Parts: sequence; C-alpha cells; structure tokens
Amino acid sequence: MGKRLVKRILAGTLAAIFLTAMVPVSISENLFGGIGKVEAASVSYIPMTIASGFNADVIMDSGETLNNQAAADQMNNLSVGGNCFYSASYSSSGGLPTNKVVPDKSGSVSGLSWTLGDYKAKNDMRLSPGSSATFTFNTVGVYQKVYFLVTAGGIPGGSATMNTTINYSSGSASTSKFTVVDWYSSTSYANASFMRVSADGINGSTTSGPYFTRCVMNLDTTRLVNSITIKNTASSGVINVYAVTGVTAAVAAPTNLKLEGCAALNATWDAVTGAASYRIDIAKDKNFTQIVGDYNNKSVSTNSCQVKGLATGVQYYARIRAVDKDGGQGPSSVVVNCESNYSFAYSAVDNRFKAHCTIDGCEYDKDHEMEYELEAQDTVYNRQPVPATLKDTNASFLTAATGYSVGEINYYKTNSYGSTSESGATSLGTTAPRDVGYYFAKVTFTKDSSTYSIVKPFKIYLEDANYAQEKLNNVYDEEQQSTIEKVRGDSAVSNLRVVLNNSEDKIKIYKIADMFYNDNNRDYDDMTWDTDAVLAWLSASGYGSDNTYSAPKNIDSMTDALKNQFYKDMLTEEVKEATLVRDTSASELLNGDDVTSALNEADGSYYAYFNDMNFGRYMIVATNSGGTSYTPVVIDIIPYQNGPHTDWYVINEFTAYLKEIVATIDKSINGHDVSDTINFGDEVFFKVDATLPSMYADRATVGGNEYTLQMVDTMSSSFALTEAEPYLTYSIDSANVHYDNVPFELGKEYPYYVFSDSPVTGGTEITKDNEADYSYDGSADLVGMYALPQMGTLYSIGHNVNESGITEIVVNFNVSALKAYLKTLKATAGVSPSEVVVSLNYTATVTNAVEVGSDNNTNTAKILFEKSTGEVDSTEDTVRGYTYGLQVIKKDGGREDTFLAGAQFRIYKEGDIFLKAEASDAYTWKKRVGSEATETPSDVVNVDEAMAAFEEAGLSSNYYILTEEYGESGTTEDGIAYAAGDTIVRVFNLYTKAINNTANNSVIESGEFVSVANANGVALSGLSEGNYILAEVKAPNGYNELAEDIMFTIYRMEDSEAAQYYQGSLKNFYEPGDEAGTKKLNESSMVSLTVLNYQGLVLPSTGGIGTLIFTIIGIILMGTVILLFVIKKHRSGEDYM
Repeated sequence: MGKRLVKRILAGTLAAIFLTAMVPVSISENLFGGIGKVEAASVSYIPMTIASGFNADVIMDSGETLNNQAAADQMNNLSVGGNCFYSASYSSSGGLPTNKVVPDKSGSVSGLSWTLGDYKAKNDMRLSPGSSATFTFNTVGVYQKVYFLVTAGGIPGGSATMNTTINYSSGSASTSKFTVVDWYSSTSYANASFMRVSADGINGSTTSGPYFTRCVMNLDTTRLVNSITIKNTASSGVINVYAVTGVTAAVAAPTNLKLEGCAALNATWDAVTGAASYRIDIAKDKNFTQIVGDYNNKSVSTNSCQVKGLATGVQYYARIRAVDKDGGQGPSSVVVNCESNYSFAYSAVDNRFKAHCTIDGCEYDKDHEMEYELEAQDTVYNRQPVPATLKDTNASFLTAATGYSVGEINYYKTNSYGSTSESGATSLGTTAPRDVGYYFAKVTFTKDSSTYSIVKPFKIYLEDANYAQEKLNNVYDEEQQSTIEKVRGDSAVSNLRVVLNNSEDKIKIYKIADMFYNDNNRDYDDMTWDTDAVLAWLSASGYGSDNTYSAPKNIDSMTDALKNQFYKDMLTEEVKEATLVRDTSASELLNGDDVTSALNEADGSYYAYFNDMNFGRYMIVATNSGGTSYTPVVIDIIPYQNGPHTDWYVINEFTAYLKEIVATIDKSINGHDVSDTINFGDEVFFKVDATLPSMYADRATVGGNEYTLQMVDTMSSSFALTEAEPYLTYSIDSANVHYDNVPFELGKEYPYYVFSDSPVTGGTEITKDNEADYSYDGSADLVGMYALPQMGTLYSIGHNVNESGITEIVVNFNVSALKAYLKTLKATAGVSPSEVVVSLNYTATVTNAVEVGSDNNTNTAKILFEKSTGEVDSTEDTVRGYTYGLQVIKKDGGREDTFLAGAQFRIYKEGDIFLKAEASDAYTWKKRVGSEATETPSDVVNVDEAMAAFEEAGLSSNYYILTEEYGESGTTEDGIAYAAGDTIVRVFNLYTKAINNTANNSVIESGEFVSVANANGVALSGLSEGNYILAEVKAPNGYNELAEDIMFTIYRMEDSEAAQYYQGSLKNFYEPGDEAGTKKLNESSMVSLTVLNYQGLVLPSTGGIGTLIFTIIGIILMGTVILLFVIKKHRSGEDYM
C-alpha cells in the first residue's frame, strides 16, 4: 500500500498520511450495553405468567365455600377464621375484576399493573413465619425491575419482613429484603379499591383498606430470571404474594422467529422497531435448562443469527429478546424449535477435496465448507526427504459428519514434471522421496465403496548456489585447549564421557541431527535433522508449521522451557527406534572400547565412555533399576572454527552429566509460551501447565515427615486477579486415554491412607498379604507399618496481594490423597504420573502499573517438590506482557526551539471493517482487526449510527470513519474482496485505555490529552499492535489547526522471530519504514511524533489545488524528526486512506 491520505468526513477539513498496510488489532468493547445494570429511557410493564409457586386459593369466587377457602391473614380456612379478597362474580361491590388485572392506583408508578391467577384455583403464595416458596415463570426474560403485589395480615407489630432472591439462569442470584405492612396500612400501597370477606360476611372499604402493597426490586439486566424464591422472615403473621410484573425496555417481543437446519442453525426473526440489538437463547429443552455453548442471553446485532456445531437429529429450542439503544431488554419471543437435518455434496479437483453441506435447502456458510488441500513444494536437493502435507479446514467435522476416512499420503516417481498418472509411474508407498526427480503425492478419501482422490506434482532438483558460511554457535573451555585437535572431512569423530550417579545407571544415546562435511565447499554445513523419522515427526507435529524449528541451530536461542518441551515431544517411539546409536544394555550398539559403568578414582564418580562419535546432536536418556528417573540430556558433538573459511577444530572429549528428572512447569499468557502484547484494562488469561515428579515412595507421615508439593504463581503489580477464582484442571494424553482440561472439583474429598511406624487408633497393620492394598507402586517396604484411612481434598488454593500490588497464588497438594487418586487412575486407565498435566488457570486485568518497554510486567510460576534424596527442589517459568507507548512533542513549526502547550488531542484505534456493495444500501460486517472471527461479533458497532455520529459530531464523536470507494475489483491488504463500485468503511473507536505517564499515570478514559511545552512532550502507555489516528481537536492559542490528522501503526513481532532472536521478548516492534510498503524495527517501545503548528497560515479548503499538508511520520524515541510536505492526491473527488 502506498502513501494515502486520511480524511475526516467533515466539510473543510483534511486528513493524515498513512504510510503502509494495516495490521489486525483486537478491540474489546460492548457498544450495545447489556453490561451491569442499565435502565432504559422508556419501559414496558410485563405481567410475569407464573408456572408454579402458588400454594393457596385466597380469592373467594362464586360457588366456593368457607370450608375450602383459604384465609389471607391466617394459616387456615375462612370457616375457622380470617379474611380474604373476593372476585366480582362473588360480589360486584368491592370484588376483584373479572379480567384479573389490578392496576397500580397510587399515582407513583404510571402504567404498572398486575395480572392475578385463576380465582378458582391456587392463586397466591401464602407464607407462614419462617416458610419459603419459589415462583417459576412461563414468561422468561431479562428485567430491569420486578414489582410484587403483596399483602400481610395477622401481624401484631403492623409489618412483616420478606426476603426475596432472584435466581438467574447463569447460577448467580440477587437478594433483597422488604418490609411488608399490614393490609390496613397505606404505606407503599398499590390499590385500595377492593374489599374482603370473612365468615361474618363482607368487610372493609374501597378507599381506606384493605390495601394491596407494592414491593419493587432492581435486577441485573445482563441475566435471565430463572425463578424467584421468597421467604417470610417475620416471627408472626402471614405474607401473601399474588402476582409479579417485570419492567422491560419499551420494545416489543420479536415475532416470526424461524429456525432452519441445525449443524449450522439459522435463526431469523422480524426486526423490532426501536431495537438496537437482540439477545438469543439456544437450548436442547423447552425450559432452557440445557443451554448450548454460550447462547445464554447472547448478544447479536441484527435480526438473524447462525449457531454452529450442532448435531444432526436433535431438537433445539430458541427464543429472542430485543434490546433498545439504552441497553434495556424487552420480553422474550415465543419459543420455537427445529430438528437438525443436512446433507453433503463432494468434489475432488486437482489437489483439493471439498465437502459442501446443504441444510434444508440452505447452504452452509463458508466457515462450514470442509476442505483438504494437498501441498508439496518444489525443493532443491539437500539429501533430506521432501514430504507433502495435507492442509485441512474443519477436517475433524468432515470425518465425524460424513463418515469419510482420510488415507495416508502416497508418493509416485514419474518421467515428466507435472505428470500425475500412475501409469508408468513408480510407487514409493508412504516414503517421502529425497533424490532428484519428478514426483507426485496422492491422498484417497474412502467411505464404503465410494472414493475420491487428490494429487499434487512436485520435483526435487539441483541448483548451483553460493555457499554462505555462518558462524556456528559453539564454545569451549580455555582449559580444554590442550585436548583440541584440527579436523577435516566426514571421517572426523570425537568422544563422549557421560558422568553417572551410580553403577546402576544405563545409557541410551539417540542421534537426532547430523553435521556433514561439504566436499564442494570444503567446509562443514550447519546441522540438519537426522533420519526420516525425525523429519516425519517434525512435519506431522505442530512444530512443522513454524519455520523456526526447521534447523537445529534455531533451537539454541529459544528459552529453556520451549527447548525442553520440543525435545520431550520429539522422543516418540518411532524417532527413538530410528535414531538409537548406543545402548549400554545392548552389546551390538557399543564399540569395543566403551565402558558401561566405571569408577573414576580421582573424584569417585561413575561414568560411561563412548568412542568415535560422529558429529551431530545427541539426546542421552538414562534409566536406573533403583527407581531414580532422569531427564533427557541434549549435547552437540561438533567442531568449531575461529572465522569463515578457516580450519576446523574439535574437542577430543565431550562431557555430559545426568540430571535427575524433576517436575516441569510451563507458563503461558493468552496461549503464548513466552510473552504477549497487552493493553491497560485488558483481561489476560494465564495458564500454568505442570507435570508432577515421579510420585514419592510411601513412607510414614503420621507425626511428621509430610510430603512437599506446592505450586506458587507470582504476578507483578502490572496485573490484578479478576473476580473469577483461579482453578485447577488436568489433562492426559496417553495411549489409553485422552482428557483435555478436566476441572478438579475444589473441595471434593477422596479416600486415602497415611502410614505410621507404630500402632495408631483406627489403623490396620500392613503384612505381606495386604501390602498391595496400601502401597502406591510397591517400591517401598510397608510391612510392619500401620495404615490409617483418611478423607481429604487433593489440594487447597489461595491468593493474596501485598502492599506493592504483587499477587501470589499458592496451591498446596495433599500428596497422600493425590497418590491414591493417581493409583486409581493408573489401575483403571493405565496412566502414569508423568502423563498427567496439572494446570492452574485464571484471568487477570492489566493495571495502570504496566510499564512500557520493560521486562517487568512478569508472571512467574514455580513448583516446589521433593527429589529422591528428600531434598526440596523447585523449577519455574516466567512469561511477560509488553505494552507500547506514544510520545507526542508539540512544536512551533517556524521556531525549532519553541514547544507548545494547550493543544488538545484525541486518539482512536481501528476496530471493525464493513463493505457496502454498489447495488446495496446496507453495510456488511467483514472483519474485526486483530481477530480471526468470521462471524459478526455480538458487540459489533452499528456502522450506520457510527457514521451518522461522526458526520454530525466530527471529532466530538466516539468514532472516526474512513471510507474508500473502489473503481475496480480487487482485494484489500486485510484480505477483503471487493467489486467495482463497492465501498469499504473502517471504523476507528475512541481509545480510552491509554495511560498518560506525564499526568501521574492517569488513564485517559475520555480518549483525550493536552500537549505540554517541553522537549519530552506527552508520553502515553498502554498501546498494543494496530492502527491509530491522532487528531488535534484544538490548536494552541494563536496557532492554526492541523490540516491533516495523523495515522500511525504498530506491528507486532511474530512469536517465532522473538523466540529466535530476542529470547521471546516483544519489547521491540515494527513500524512503517521510510519507503512505502516497508517496515523498520523500533527498539524503544515508543512511537514518537513531533507535531508542528504554524501561526498566521491560511489553509486552502479540502481538495483545493496546491493544498499543503503538514504531517509527521512516527519515528523511534529521540530519533530524527522528518517533515513531509505531501501534495494531496485526488481520487474521484474523495480523499481516503
């Protein structure tokens, strides 16, 4: 993208220069309300139809008698005593209306009324002192308030208390306590038009009692009311609740709700006048107790919604509510249901296999079209296999829904490039080729007798190229120089000494990478992965998609956590079988001079010595019959050189030391292993994955000597825990079972045993006959001890925040209970402790203590455990969050040394992108910058309202709009396809998360800041990657306003680049380069803008010939200021970005 002008959509104003392509950015903002308690400007009163909860008939109707009519002020029938209301059909004077509607006549709440229950059935919740009951409703909705129609009688003190709990479908609740006055008190009365009846006849008046009382309760407007529980907390008297009315927004219930399909359920309904958005519920039952996914009061912006991932042949139920512009929700629509039915059509063309689904005559959208693509690259010969890859989209759904199985990739060698005919071709089976020649790959999809095949041709060829020698990352000790000798050629070898812990240690050595001598260049090449097995594993694993892992040397600069995980994952059975070169328990894999276990007389250590090891990278795996476990050790046996094209040298003896296996820990931030970019106010998801150490041997712990196993997580003051409590999950990926993030039940107790060396009350003596019942794995001798049964939780968890704002989360494991739990798991599923990953999960909010360009926004997880020696050891992992900043220096354009105060700026960040087709008046959502979402987000901005707001208010609006109309078809750099005549609209939202470091680190919630008159200017922090617009709202006194607003861009560094060159740090970012379409590295973490204002300069109107545009390219902190004078370019009378 070349230089573009950014124009405000206001007459007589100009815009800014954008130097390069846009970068995706994530905006988290709910523009339709629905968060917290929102009361609409105008409301409707909706009688809530009660499904259950009435327990008495306290309204006398015609044909009813005293013997079966309940009293409202006593817990008995009228024949015994007491009073109750009566209907107009019983007596027209003072009777309740035939339509059962009781209006509020107090004059304080206009339009409020209640609808009573059936006069001949139970029509009242009658509560004696201490009793409670629960209402459920046919009319489900989200209400701002609820009004209760109540009476109280038989109260000596004149009033009773009523506790009311609103139970929401989310599982949360709201509680309130009311005072209900006697029904002859006019306090908070709702209606006094009705009289009552007793065994003595009709009594009371239609003006001065009895009174219906009104109680009102505010509700959480983000949640669905599931039921209401009411309790009479008075010591005497009877409380009656006759009806409930809910307050909703003054928008109607949606009508004409229709459902089609189900695997991708299409819900449509008629648009509601006054609705700004809608809320939808989807469930598997008509009572909506089995909610599907997050479709519980889910926000949608238009009168349609597509629900994905549903099963065929299942009944689904839906209901909708409209939401007004103030966030208030109206009543629910009627409930409708639909049974899933869909079918597939298939095609296989060249290297693509597609399955297209039709649902009840409606097509799947693009996201649900399933596709496999076979890929293979033409490759320069490098002695390594060239495997094809099978890329998939929604592949798991394809196999589950269609029944088609996916075959392996097969290879064929042909006589001509591009040929895909098996006739005359040589089949290579599933072995990827490595020699020069012409090939094609093939995959077949099969279902019963039906098959589809796709093919992809490729070649392996020779190419003459200049060899670029790169210095290898090798070091050696100065003390070892005497053992260094000059080497050359493939015949060169060295020796390896492995220091053991004892004579029982056994060694297996795997060669995973080679270093070859290049005869053509008379030099050593960089290391390459060894054997087809390693390359096949790399291709098939998740690492294969990241080019960082393609060369062994790239791994060296990664963090220890990433390296350890990579090598741990590599040790599959296939890789071990193919790369095993030495085994001290197998004589055929040893050279004659190898020593399997020898004592070093000098220091008393044991070692194994291996001669003639070829150059490459090795993984050493040790075992011990005594139960000690070791972690694999990686070592390079390679030469080094002092500079390019000089002689090579190698150490005569390389030394490796065995490491006892320890618990491992891997921390992540928002799914990133090392670091991520963060903004002030963002919610960040942290996860700590820990593998447990080999479970400690059984021992006596009664009276002391308890086990130690603890997880400690420490967050810097840059983060603060959200209200959601941290929780533990476990995952298992073994040959027998697969569990993914299964929550542990906090507080659940499990049975286990503790052991004592001496008799203990309740204990059982352990003998040879029963030892297996109590022992964890049989490694410890428990005979003669006593087993005491216990019940306890697997862990406890807590957290605290110190005065510096540092948060510490501590998880203490009950090792005895955990061992019993794992023993059961091992017996039932064949799972060992090392296959169990325990995860600590929680979310935190980024605070205004977050630092720009700093490594101090840290979160460190540590696990403390016992080694086999009984010593307490620990291992830890740290992740970091990085935020960026903006420096704005305001200067007089005519005087370099004059800095200006008083300029008022607003800052906007790009959010959603929309497209309007030439023949349409509607804007269609296309993309949220920084998000991979393909469905319209629930909180998407209403583009018409945003454009209108910007048109009307300009820079006083919360939006900044950029539009571009295209003269011919094409695709934007955001990947949005457009046709000739289409218009693309980019919506920038007022950015309210920046922190003004120049003004006491205050958050600029207004999105505005004011310039200061010094060389350092204003420094803002709390920015992440994305496109921003800086607009001057007010110029300094005596100066002209800027002719153009300024756009600047922050490009996030890729994780792989950060891992390879910066130890995972994202402190640096990229910004637009000095040439269009280029980027340059910013190592300051700050975008620096020097903005010039001029005095006495009269600017031409927008679009005038010779308009002079003053703008400044963002440069690195304290860098050189570049002033661009750009002549505005005309495009169809519009200036656009």
